[in-house]
Amino acid sequence: MSSKETSPGCTSNELWFDDGNVVLAAEDKQFKVHRGMLSAHSPFFKDMFSLPQPPDPDKDQAATVQGCPVVEVQDSAVDLQCVLKALYYGLCVLSDQ
Repeated sequence: MSSKETSPGCTSNELWFDDGNVVLAAEDKQFKVHRGMLSAHSPFFKDMFSLPQPPDPDKDQAATVQGCPVVEVQDSAVDLQCVLKALYYGLCVLSDQ
């Protein structure tokens, strides 16, 4: 059986990569990015992605978007976007948006 496929919520145009393999969700915004990029820059994500996942009887309840697992984070969407821009582009500009 396959995971529950959900439609993307409000997605980031700038941080939604067609070849991304994980979706980060913060508040009402989603970012489709790369596990390798997150792992290379974050011990938290490196550890999370390296842990073997046991068989889950509720796997059908696991959300995916475009076949990618969704990782919900507690950070604000603005903060997460800033961190991802820093990782991908080497800069972050904060605005009042």
